[in-house]
Amino acid sequence: MHKSLSSFIFLFAIFTISYSPKISYANFNDEALKITIPDYLGSLLPRNLYFIEIFNEPNVSETHFTLRFSSYGEVSGCSSMGNSHVKKKRVNNTIRLKVTDSQIELDDRPRYGNHDCKINRNKSFFDVELDRDELIKKKIKYIELNNTKYGYFGKIKVKINKYKIKISGKSSKSKGETIFWFFPKNSVVLHAPSAKLRHNVQELIRKFGVARGLEPIEGSLENFKLSYSANNYVLFTDPANYITRQLESVGENKVIGKITPTRTIYDANGAKEQPYNLDVYATLPGQNK
Repeated sequence: MHKSLSSFIFLFAIFTISYSPKISYANFNDEALKITIPDYLGSLLPRNLYFIEIFNEPNVSETHFTLRFSSYGEVSGCSSMGNSHVKKKRVNNTIRLKVTDSQIELDDRPRYGNHDCKINRNKSFFDVELDRDELIKKKIKYIELNNTKYGYFGKIKVKINKYKIKISGKSSKSKGETIFWFFPKNSVVLHAPSAKLRHNVQELIRKFGVARGLEPIEGSLENFKLSYSANNYVLFTDPANYITRQLESVGENKVIGKITPTRTIYDANGAKEQPYNLDVYATLPGQNK
């Protein structure tokens, strides 16, 4: 659940790169007994499509955040993925990224009783660490993506202030846009994951939090609104750190009480409302890398 609160993903279809892959044998490493697939073959993972994910850990820093660019698709099997490398450079109002793609290594040793490979799911991605205040100070409006082998991929537009960052990108075939909010350091999420589908317990959670000294986050973030589908969670700030001090790390969930909604049941006399208990969990917004 916490991911949907703090990590927003959209599909960024970067301008299609036209190239003709060279015909080549994979390099063979005798020592490691592995095959390295050259990334210019381009057949395992497409290089013209990325997902962009934004996340941060507000309990560590309100201003620092990460852009994660993930290649579309995965490679599963007796394989491993090396690291991508990215260089970052500011040119006027643009952050220029130059990426060297990761390579896939396949374990090509024969299978037998005492040797079996570890099945992995590999996804190519790279992270770009950024700071909200630095982007505002330098008046950054664009982030440009370049690849060391394929050249210029495209550009995304950036609009940023102290409350949120809005990024958007488009190509000849599609476009995408998302907003990521910078939650205050003392933010906390209260949620009831066991609530029935489409059963809205948001108002009960809100009353539960306010009764414990929490403040709905709308009072701290200008123009912030919960998603229309936020039927089982509410974001708060915790001025007294009453709940946040009980949570040691991002991603930890802790039961802090119960709410008592009602549900419709049917008996011989027809429909009636029956109260039931729901655990309320607290978690810190953000996503572990």
